[in-house]
Amino acid sequence: MSLSHLVDQVLFFISQWAGTTTPRVAAAFIGLLGLMLLVTALWDRRIRPVLGVFALLACIVLIGMALDTRVLHALAATDFLVRVRILMGLVSLAVLVVTVESIRRSHLQERYALLWVATGLLILVTAFFPQILDLLGFLFGTRYATSVVGILFVFLLLIAFHFSIALSTYQRKQTRIAQRCAMLEARVAALAGQVARLETGEAKPQALKQPIFGPEPKSCGPRETEPVPRPTRHFRGTQVAAPLIISCSVLAVLLVGLFTSQVMIGDEVTHFFMLVTQSKLLPEPNFHAYISTGWGEYSRVYPHAFWWHYFGAVIYKLFGGSFAAVQWYQAAFWAQFLTAGYLLARSRGGVKSRSAILYLLVLASLPMGLIFSVAFYQDVPMAAQVLTAFFLLSRGRWVWASAFMALAVGLKVTAVLFIPPFLFLLWYWQKDSGSILKTFGKILLCSLMISLAVWNTSWALGKYAKADYYPVTQVQRLVKNVGNWLKPQEIKQTPAQSIESHRKDGSSRQTVQDPGFTKKNKEVIANHPGDLRIPKNFVVYGGGLIWLTLALGAVGYARQRKDFSSGGKNSQSPWWLLGVGVWYLALTAVLLRTAPDARFFLPGIPFVLLPFCEGGVRLPRPRLLLSFLAALAVLQGGLVLSKTYDLRRLAPEIQQAIQYLETHPPEPRRIFMYPEGNYRLFPVQHEWYMNYWLRDFWRGDNDARIAMLHHFGVGAVVIKKHLIADVDAAITDLGVYPTGFVRDLRKDARFVKVFENDGVVVFSVPKPETESSVSQYPP
Repeated sequence: MSLSHLVDQVLFFISQWAGTTTPRVAAAFIGLLGLMLLVTALWDRRIRPVLGVFALLACIVLIGMALDTRVLHALAATDFLVRVRILMGLVSLAVLVVTVESIRRSHLQERYALLWVATGLLILVTAFFPQILDLLGFLFGTRYATSVVGILFVFLLLIAFHFSIALSTYQRKQTRIAQRCAMLEARVAALAGQVARLETGEAKPQALKQPIFGPEPKSCGPRETEPVPRPTRHFRGTQVAAPLIISCSVLAVLLVGLFTSQVMIGDEVTHFFMLVTQSKLLPEPNFHAYISTGWGEYSRVYPHAFWWHYFGAVIYKLFGGSFAAVQWYQAAFWAQFLTAGYLLARSRGGVKSRSAILYLLVLASLPMGLIFSVAFYQDVPMAAQVLTAFFLLSRGRWVWASAFMALAVGLKVTAVLFIPPFLFLLWYWQKDSGSILKTFGKILLCSLMISLAVWNTSWALGKYAKADYYPVTQVQRLVKNVGNWLKPQEIKQTPAQSIESHRKDGSSRQTVQDPGFTKKNKEVIANHPGDLRIPKNFVVYGGGLIWLTLALGAVGYARQRKDFSSGGKNSQSPWWLLGVGVWYLALTAVLLRTAPDARFFLPGIPFVLLPFCEGGVRLPRPRLLLSFLAALAVLQGGLVLSKTYDLRRLAPEIQQAIQYLETHPPEPRRIFMYPEGNYRLFPVQHEWYMNYWLRDFWRGDNDARIAMLHHFGVGAVVIKKHLIADVDAAITDLGVYPTGFVRDLRKDARFVKVFENDGVVVFSVPKPETESSVSQYPP
């Protein structure tokens, strides 16, 4: 791959993911970077307020142009004279401000000050009231622009005249200095003669009492001006910035959720309607979601940890079935997550070293964190409890830490992966604080609290969902295997006997010929939008800031290698953070090796990230580095929330397609479409995985595709244009329409395009030639 092709791919990815062009992204970043540098300079009192105002205006203009290009378009559409007047007004304001500051700080002489103020006012008046120059046009026959140039020319002549006066004054002073130097040289020569005569005894000592350089001038102050010390602040910038970052991030997440008050992103539809159903069945637990759709109501079973739904249902019912209350409930977990992260970083000296501010910037702008704090998923709530639990454990509050860990287990099943390192650290940090029995008692009580949460979920699943709880099932299987291993070995069957016994009961009998599209012998597949087997998802869900921070942290530790082990064996050491994070990430990667979804890795990221943030701030010029990273964090977070807003709202193009299908329903009444969250608003049911034959559908030709569409009773193909993309040979990404498939449909006259707009295209599926062609495959 050539460099130019790689650059094109990167620029295309930026424009596709950010939803805008690269120049606009660059303009926004430059404006944000200037704003961060300005805030830092004002905090350190390194910039004058007036200059800061001009810098602030420039940054706002850059950011405004990036957010809305209509300002530039409106400016470009204006007349030439209007643009000249705008430029004149800006220049005159700059002249006036600089002149006033020069008078106030540098004591500019009155004649120069009057000249600059008069010129600035004249230009400003002519910019706002161009009719004043009509007199010049009447007298000299000139236009507006020519009159302005004439005024500027007169101003330049006056400046040149003042320069001439200043040069003449300078020359006069030089002449006076030369004369005084000659007089001083004569006095020095006379003094030298007197000294010589004194040495020979020809003169008296009283002759030397005459002053040589004249009377001593009176002192008007200290000769050397000492620098004025800057006033010190009673608190650090991190202590101010941290609450500001947390508040802004939580407010932004909450506003995006409230302005898009409907569930649209993947499984949040199931979670929300399960919560709604739970609110009707309180106090009994519920594991069913009754989802309202455009073609009726259908139910889904969610046999997993249910505490998020249960507590949310209580809030939902208390506030009279308010969607906004559930959004506040979800945003509260995001606030807890960021607050726990800041407290953990602060407890490790992060305020003084500034690592806490870098840590917060990365966490608050993490794409998967922002997306799943708006959408109703349990990953952020569980991560918030785990981070809080380990922070409290590091501070010696092991009872509260155990309570939060138990809550995490009740929110999401993957929290059980944190239990082994949690218990190990509890023992490691408490073993020297008392007797062995006391330490064992603490571990036993902690294990009991967590076990109660596991038992509660397992009991509710067994009673109300008739399902097993995965951690309990795995423990039972482990115990059973250990028991079988301890028992006397029994005579094992030969492979032939084993095969024959299976054939007798028919449990492993295989069909030689399978003419239909059944799922027998087919891999169970599902699309995971955050599938990390797709390389771009490392950036889409991880962002760019986290990878840059990890690299900077590694460089920081490489420069100060001996400091990596600071903290020794206590909670200040970075090793326990890395151990917890790597333990969770590694186990998650093993368990999800066939479908590694990015959101499942979220809870382990804060533990791995913090040591690298502590290393990154050790690099030179940390303030400049933090300003750069803060600008990148704001840009990244803004783009992610903008993308989340688009995912959460019903696009006008989708709404038009829904209205078309309502008035022109396909026959049969089923569409082939990637569902997303808006599937429930369509008036007809959808089909996507085709009983796990989707990859065969993509690989086939149009004849095979038509046969499969007929078999599954599909009357129309609905293609969402933003999901058209290239796929690899293995077709890893199951959430897109392959480019070749769309191209084949457009070329095939049998697929009639019945509807198209900027976002959606609908093709009708050709009718079967005979009835037997539909029924030749078993259901």
